[in-house]
Amino acid sequence: MRAALHILLKIWVQQFYQRNAGFFLFLFVVLFGVVQNPLAYHYKLMQGIVTAYTTLVVALIVWLLYACKCSAIILKSIAREKTWLYQLQAMDAKRLFLLLTIIQVILFLPAAIYILVTISIGIHVQQYVAVIMLCLFLLLVHVLSAALYYYALFNNGIQFQLFKKPVFTYPFSKGFFSFLLWYNLYKSKLKTVAVKFFSFVLLFIPLVWNRAHIELSDFVIFFQISIATHAVIVYDSVQFLERDFPTLRNMPLPLYKLFMLFASTYIVLLLPEIFFLWYYGNAAHLGVSIFLLLLYYIGQLLLFTSLAYEKHQKIEHYLLYIGLITACSLLLTPLKSFGLIGCALIIIAFALFSGNYYQYEPEYEEH
Repeated sequence: MRAALHILLKIWVQQFYQRNAGFFLFLFVVLFGVVQNPLAYHYKLMQGIVTAYTTLVVALIVWLLYACKCSAIILKSIAREKTWLYQLQAMDAKRLFLLLTIIQVILFLPAAIYILVTISIGIHVQQYVAVIMLCLFLLLVHVLSAALYYYALFNNGIQFQLFKKPVFTYPFSKGFFSFLLWYNLYKSKLKTVAVKFFSFVLLFIPLVWNRAHIELSDFVIFFQISIATHAVIVYDSVQFLERDFPTLRNMPLPLYKLFMLFASTYIVLLLPEIFFLWYYGNAAHLGVSIFLLLLYYIGQLLLFTSLAYEKHQKIEHYLLYIGLITACSLLLTPLKSFGLIGCALIIIAFALFSGNYYQYEPEYEEH
């Protein structure tokens, strides 16, 4: 069992944390580096989770999305490496299940630590119903995930039919300015839905949940993190174009038209946030134009796009860039010059895009 555990730690756990190092660094910077007095902030957040059922449900969904991310990595590896993973079937069923549970515990450890601290705070404030729900969630995530991996090892036809059903069924022609939008709404629908859900949660907290005490400086923290969450869509869109449409580079298209392809896609994808900001932002009296916030939002996404086209760009380096941009943007908040900064970002993004696009070479993963 020790030999099998050592191998699985290398091919599953080690690769998972290596590939997501930038993601975890970005989360650490956002959750602990850009807020004043992070300990007090997270104490209040955890207290809110155990005292308000709406916040508890939102937190459980976020942690469930992270669990799905862990499971997706393992299931893809099982499907790819099943030839030699069949050797695990020779192990005793109980030992194999224990082995898979240990792997899940290590993968889910960052979220589990946060949940355990939240449980301790729930006990301290005597919110026992929330504590029981969190304990059950933690137990079920590990047991069900291990059972899913066990099932995948012994069955070739494991599929998630729910994930194969279209979320968006409205048909539209796949023209030049719409096929990238089509990809995000149809082919990469789960990622888009997850990002949108998290983005709405981030905007909901300051504009609805805490609108009686909201200040622009507080709102910008959540707003900036909402922008950063869309970096996943940006990177995925660039990879889609370069992986599935390499012939696009041989077409006589001006760079500004390719740049506009990304800009138009982001504008459409941001329509839900635009409506939400217009409806609740005006009621919160933020003192800043919604149009200028949109310009600022688009400017950052276009800058993310230009950085995604950097030669041999890796996801961990890309996410590190996102974390640095997020931190720098928060430092510029006191200027309240969202329109000016947004215009400057678009100009800088196009300059970088012009320099990076023809030098871009994909970083192929080793299997």
